[in-house]
Amino acid sequence: MEFYGYLSEQIAHRRDEPGDDLISTLIAAADPAHPPERLSDVECINLVFNVLAGGVDTTQSQLAHTIRLLAEHPEQWAALVENQELAERADLSVDTIRFYQKRRLLPPRVREGRVAWYGPEHLDRLARVRELQAQGLPLALIARVLNGDLDATDAPLAVAVAGAESPEEFLSLAELAERSGVPQALLEAVAREGLLVPRIHEGGERYTSGDVDVVRAGLALLETGFPLSDLLSLAREHNASTHDVAERAVALFDRYVRTPLRASTISDDDKARQLVDAFRTLLPAVTALVEHHFRRVLLAVAQAHLASVGEEHELAAASVEAARQLEIRLPSGRLT
Repeated sequence: MEFYGYLSEQIAHRRDEPGDDLISTLIAAADPAHPPERLSDVECINLVFNVLAGGVDTTQSQLAHTIRLLAEHPEQWAALVENQELAERADLSVDTIRFYQKRRLLPPRVREGRVAWYGPEHLDRLARVRELQAQGLPLALIARVLNGDLDATDAPLAVAVAGAESPEEFLSLAELAERSGVPQALLEAVAREGLLVPRIHEGGERYTSGDVDVVRAGLALLETGFPLSDLLSLAREHNASTHDVAERAVALFDRYVRTPLRASTISDDDKARQLVDAFRTLLPAVTALVEHHFRRVLLAVAQAHLASVGEEHELAAASVEAARQLEIRLPSGRLT
């Protein structure tokens, strides 16, 4: 009876001063079949009582059942405790630990009878995962590196490929839009066409200051009068042809550099070192050759076009511009 009296007071108070709570919601509720009708005080009291009684009883029963099950299965209790301790020592969330377990990035716990424990090797593994993520490797590739699916020769190459570009400030697409001043929806459309190619950082797609410059350059093209639809169409063609050339270049590297090195009799460490050295030498050289060739071809096509359709003053201006130092010097160095 005392509880019913308490609820009666609360209902009267909520009728005068409604709030964001269950009692206020029940008071305001109306019967859809009879809109003017509201719940009576007795109906509200009975509903609140049933909700409280049902919630308390269920919670008490489930807690007791959980404790009994954990007592019967100490290995599950140990797993809960160990996950929390490992997460705290590795500065990660428990959810991240569980996620890594599902992705097989963590080895099984060390088992002693019915109880299994994490050890120093698990902390070392988590530190290695974080290190590889910082180098740009996605989790799928990290798992292959950690599980030995990539041999001693290919693992350093995978790390070198992921870290081929200089350390950068990584940006989300929203941050790239804010930094470049271009609407995010437009950047999403450009990315879908292959004009913006993200880097993988900590398992996600990220962009850099170099992408900010590229986006601003694209914006400059739009400001000169190029239609967006025509630019995106050109981007689609360029992306397709670039992917084709890149795939053939990678196949050549695999055939004439990687495969012979793997078949050689030198040590695995030397194979890995020479493979990474070859990649770091060839990447900037190939990139410079491609850029140099495209620039030359673009200038030649532009001059040929002007020669056929241009006015005399246009030809004179183009001739002066072509004589300027528009080329870039091929690098003699290598990636470091």
